[in-house]
Amino acid sequence: MNHDEYVGYDATGLAGLVRSGEVSAHELLDIALERAAALNPKINAIIRLMESDARRDADAARSGPFTGVPFLAKDLATMYAGHPTSSGSRFLASTPVASDSELA
Repeated sequence: MNHDEYVGYDATGLAGLVRSGEVSAHELLDIALERAAALNPKINAIIRLMESDARRDADAARSGPFTGVPFLAKDLATMYAGHPTSSGSRFLASTPVASDSELA
């Protein structure tokens, strides 16, 4: 799969490709990371890439409608254990949390 094909799918379409074996979760993650690296300097929307977590999750055997699809999480009420969260505040920007939030 290339970048042009990737952007032609929504999340459920990408998940379907992973389920069918046409593409792997790692392939989708690699494309997503490449796109983030290319676009984020222009739009400054991503404050923290959690690539090692994403790679670990891509290896995990899971099921669900979006299995294998990389995504971004807003830094507001979505907390991941061991990672800092700001909840939209500079005051909290480097405060790591002890456990995942319900949304995570």
